[in-house]
Formats: sequence, C-alpha cells, structure tokens
Amino acid sequence: HNIFEFYKKGDYEYLDKFAKEIGEKINTRITIIDTMGNPLADSKENPRLMENHRDRPEIITALNGDIGSIIRYSKTLKEEMLYVALPIYENGRVIGVLRTSIFMKDVNSLLSDLRERILLLTIGVLIFSWLIAILISKSVTDSLKGLLKGFKKLASFDFETRIFTKRVEFIEVPIAYDGITVVVNRDNTWCNEIKLSELKKLWEPDAQGKIKKWSQIRNGWPDKEIHLFGPGVDSGTYDYFTEAIVGKEGASRGDFVASEDDNVLVQGISSDPIALGFFGYAYYEENKDILKAVAIDPEDGRGPVLPTIENIMNGKYFPLSRPLFLYINVKSLQKIEVQKFVEFYLKNTKKIVKEVGYIPLSDKAYELALERVRRKIKGSVFGGEGSKIGVKIEEILKIEK
Repeated sequence: HNIFEFYKKGDYEYLDKFAKEIGEKINTRITIIDTMGNPLADSKENPRLMENHRDRPEIITALNGDIGSIIRYSKTLKEEMLYVALPIYENGRVIGVLRTSIFMKDVNSLLSDLRERILLLTIGVLIFSWLIAILISKSVTDSLKGLLKGFKKLASFDFETRIFTKRVEFIEVPIAYDGITVVVNRDNTWCNEIKLSELKKLWEPDAQGKIKKWSQIRNGWPDKEIHLFGPGVDSGTYDYFTEAIVGKEGASRGDFVASEDDNVLVQGISSDPIALGFFGYAYYEENKDILKAVAIDPEDGRGPVLPTIENIMNGKYFPLSRPLFLYINVKSLQKIEVQKFVEFYLKNTKKIVKEVGYIPLSDKAYELALERVRRKIKGSVFGGEGSKIGVKIEEILKIEK
C-alpha cells in the first residue's frame, strides 16, 4: 500500500481503512495526523470525532522533523500508552505525522520476557567464558581480568583507572562554568520561580504517571497538564540535573520529550504554553526572547535565584551551576605542538567561552589549571566519584596543589 500517495490525494477514507486493517494485524494503534494536528485516520476510533492533537508533545517533536515519543494516559482508551510519532516528508518538508501507540502493559510484558532472555543469555555467556578461561594461558587470563576490573571501575566513575597500560591516561582541565536553566513558555504567568523540592517532586521516578498537572506541584497553580522536555538520558546535562535535583544520577521519570538536539527542546517549549524543560544556560541565552527562565529556590533562606552570569560564577545559582572540562591525552602532551596549543587555549579561554555563551572561571582558576597541565596531574579532580554538586573549581584546584 502506498499511503503517501493517498495522503497527498486526500483519500482519507482509504487511509482510515488502511490504518484499521494494519493496526489490527500488528496489534498497534495507528493514527495519521495533518500539520494542523487534525486526525485523518485512526485504527481504533472515528478520526472525525477525535480532538485536535497539535499540542501533544510527541506531535510537536515530529512536526519539527524529529521522532517524538512519550508515555501518557489515553483518555480515549483509559490506559497508559507509549506513543511514537514519525514525520511524513515530501521533498524535504514535513506534511504530516504517522503516530503509533501501544499499551504500556504490553511493553512491560515484552520487557519482562526480554529480561528473562537476557538473564539466560548472560548465564550462558558466563559459563562459556569460564570454560574458555580454563583453556587459555595464565597470562591471557590475567589480562582479561585486568580489563574487566578496569571497565567496572570506569562504570563507577573511577577515572584514575588505566586500561592497556597508559594509553588512556588523561589530564582533566576545568575551562568554564555553565548553569542548567529551567525554562517555561513566555505565556506562562504563574511559574516565575520553583523550589528544589518541587522540582524533585516533578522529576523523580515515582512522579511518572502520577504528577501530571501544574496544580499537583503547587497549590494555586492552574489545573492544567504539564508537558515536560529535557536532554536525552545519555547527556551529561541530564546526569547532572538528576544528581542535583533527584539525588541520584540518571534517576528520573521517563514520560518526557527527550532530545539531544536543544533546538527541538526550544521549539517544543516555546510553542506549548503549559510546557517546562531544562538545558544549558548558553542555549537559553540564545533563545531568551522566546523562553522564560525560572528562578530556583534552594530553600536555604536566600530565596529564588535566576540563572545569570554573575549568579552562576559566584555560586549563588545553587545547585544547578556546573563546571565544564577539557580532557588531554597524557601521551599527546609529550608533543611540543600539543603543549603550545594547550597553553594558548588556557590563556585565551576566558575570551573564547564568552563567545559561545558559557561563563569563564576566575583568572586564578586558569592559572591553577595550567599548572595542573604542566605538572601532568592525571585523572579527575573529583577523584572518580561522578557528578559533584555545588563545587568551586578554585577550591578543588587549591587543595590539589
């Protein structure tokens, strides 16, 4: 079936018939939506009786040319659903959206089955690896044990670990500050500041499927849905935010629009009056004419603090100020041209970081960082313990000195 041709011709009756036939065969709900958010075909319902989908987060993302996904309660089917929306293109232009959805109970069932299979496979691999280890020489066995031990340490953020002698030794050099900025739509009139405890209530894993409205965050805020946006789970920004707000790196609810492309997040939030999201200060600074930054109240008596260059530099924007780093391969530093480049870089970083929207360190911090390079101090300034909240780079470097 060439649904693209029928979509262009406006044969929506055929599209609806196609959606219902295919949806029944693959046990998946299929919805075809135009650029205005109007459902044209649906495998479960009469599309003419369905409400407009233009404000759905996954549809917003797909209309912006990316793949949108979210977990949400379906008012139509009265079940938790996983929605995935794909853009339909013509000559490089998005002309509609194909959205699929599946019951979360079915997803969980599949995941449970997959976990069982992985467990069996893991047991099989371990047994096989043990048998192979018996057959190989002691020297190779020792090398494999060292490699596995190294990977485990790296997974625990022990960056002092070395694998394969010295080939991965590095020097960590702080170069700038960034402030993770919580933003809302400029038409949002109620959320000018938010408490850390409220952010935790909103983003912690237990909030999924429970905290769905603004009124559940604070009494007096409107009884409207809240649509969440944030960086992908592989992002360092996501790791730092979850550590600072939830208390555990990588722990958060999963029903939010995630994207590694900050532009997708900006477009989603700026076009949705009931959205809230977070990303780096540099990208907020570029888009502050279409977004509103939310002041953070650390609940320590100082009151709400907005993300500004001054507040991020002096540590008042707590706990969402964070340092950024340059990593130098120790072996490469033996080359004179690399040494000259690093020295030039650190002497000029203060001017460079301003141009890209980041916030420079103090002159003393850059002096200490350059000394760290000259002394070839290896590994992380954090001692391999992962994200650190509310750190002062100057203090760490002075202690290290």
